[in-house]
Amino acid sequence: AIALECFLIGGVVVMGARKRAFTPEFLNQFEDEHKKAFGGAVAKGGYPDNGNGYYGAKLPYEQWVGIANAQRVHYNCLETLTPALLFLLLGGLGYPTQAAIMGTLMVVGRLLYTIGYVSKGAGGRLIGVIIYEVGFIYSFVLSILTVANVF
Repeated sequence: AIALECFLIGGVVVMGARKRAFTPEFLNQFEDEHKKAFGGAVAKGGYPDNGNGYYGAKLPYEQWVGIANAQRVHYNCLETLTPALLFLLLGGLGYPTQAAIMGTLMVVGRLLYTIGYVSKGAGGRLIGVIIYEVGFIYSFVLSILTVANVF
């Protein structure tokens, strides 16, 4: 569920912000320059610009912040995905019920983090961070306890 949530944040949240900002009307201003340099049309969705590139520099501030917030949510998810899955896997070997509960807390926390960050900026993520971190830290402890019990 955690990996799927990360995938969906990229596909729904980030793509939604990109579509709102990099509209065909907005990208039209780059058509002549792009054709001259590459012989074709600007890529739909403004690729390869991630919001901080050549196209993003011409966005209105509010749209740029929208893309930046969506990207930050996704990056944060990717940054914590591997250790979260490792802790849940190891902790689940020794404490399956508790690990399942902690995984659920992480999914709910990440959802609230995403909603808060995208709608209110960095200050809106606090509740989600707290819930996520409880699950993350507790699953880390479970993984340590599981490994300690093996030796």
